[in-house]
Amino acid sequence: ELIECQSTGPSACKYQNVSRARFEGVELNGGLKPIPYTTLELGYINLSARNEKTGAQLFNRSRNAVKSKLTWDYTPLGLNFTTRVRWDEGFGAVDSNRNGRIQPNEKADPTVQIDLRLAKELWKHASVHFGIDNLLDDTQATFRRTPGRVFYGGFTVKY
Repeated sequence: ELIECQSTGPSACKYQNVSRARFEGVELNGGLKPIPYTTLELGYINLSARNEKTGAQLFNRSRNAVKSKLTWDYTPLGLNFTTRVRWDEGFGAVDSNRNGRIQPNEKADPTVQIDLRLAKELWKHASVHFGIDNLLDDTQATFRRTPGRVFYGGFTVKY
């Protein structure tokens, strides 16, 4: 049982119940510390998301994605800088002919999302952070993890 919002155009969708959805895939992740205070992580995701009744690929899910994260954690000054980059292969974005199958002209282009975050420890139990998600302001796909470029900030207190 899976309720899907299948896009039929800009800001419009048709809800459908996928009675037999199957998700299968592989996710590989690895990391290393190339220099002091720095960590690099890389990952690959391969996902098969299908409607088992029809055999059709489900909308809004990339078959392949590559992700990376670079962290610089300079503890002597209490600074942490993180950047994330994710590439998603094109996926079924709009069911313009409403046939429930992804046609080549209904696929979103591959996307790149870059997120940046800077944090500063103020004292042992408090920190402040600022960031930008989706730096490139990629809004081409109908359904995105973020609705364009997002700026944020915050204050954290731990006890």
